[in-house]
Amino acid sequence: MSAIRANAFTKTRACPSTEDISSRRLPRGKSDQMVRHIAGCEFCAAERSFLSAYSPTTEEHEAAEMPANLRRLAEALLRGKLKDYYEGSKYSGILSYHNRVSHLN
Repeated sequence: MSAIRANAFTKTRACPSTEDISSRRLPRGKSDQMVRHIAGCEFCAAERSFLSAYSPTTEEHEAAEMPANLRRLAEALLRGKLKDYYEGSKYSGILSYHNRVSHLN
């Protein structure tokens, strides 16, 4: 895991995995090698700093239910049927406006 100086701020093949960087239980030899790498790698140093400040939580969170109108809009977008979503809804004025100005682009 030698430090490789790259022009871009990015993880390289020489960089340790995120799991290794965040682990507190690495074998001594691997730990020493990683410490040397992080000392010379700006990306890994930033990643270690971020991971130590925002360590993963073990709390379980329940996702909120998506509002019905947002779900219908998302489904229309995914099906490519946005026009169907707007027609017959309280947003039909948006469709009319879009049709009037779409030729201006």
